[in-house]
Formats: sequence, C-alpha cells, structure tokens
Amino acid sequence: MQTPTVNSGRRGRRPKKFGPQANPDQDEALTSARPILWIPKDELGVADDEIYYTRKTYDSIWISNEGESLDELGKLKVWGELPGSSG
Repeated sequence: MQTPTVNSGRRGRRPKKFGPQANPDQDEALTSARPILWIPKDELGVADDEIYYTRKTYDSIWISNEGESLDELGKLKVWGELPGSSG
C-alpha cells in the first residue's frame, strides 16, 4: 500500500505549504494587533487577581479594569473609554 502524498497532481512542481511555514511574515500571530481584555472591577477583587495572573503569564495580552465596574446588582457600569481607543 502506498503512502498518500501532498502533491495535487501537478508534475514537476513542489506541493503547496500550509501553516506557519507557508509565509511567516504573513502569519496572523505575527501581524495582528495586541489583544485587549477589558474586565469590570468588582468588590471581591477577582478582576484584580485576574489582571495580575494574566499579565504574569501572557506578555502579549493587554488587560485592564479601569473605567468600568459591576454595581451591587451585578450590572455593568462603564464610565471610561475602551483601552486602546483613540478617543
């Protein structure tokens, strides 16, 4: 039994590469903007803990809880602008 090849039937041509080896300078992970997480402040400090551990673990993620919070009923209150917005 023969092992299938990636060649699509084009004689004399190399098979197309897929994944990160295809064109590294066009890889979305290298060209996309830095992710922003905007989470609400809370009375228990869960958001502060999450920010601490996310920053400690992932250098590439920007995370903040400035400009929004949860009220006593758990409803979101926003008084600031989305981090990274130009105004």
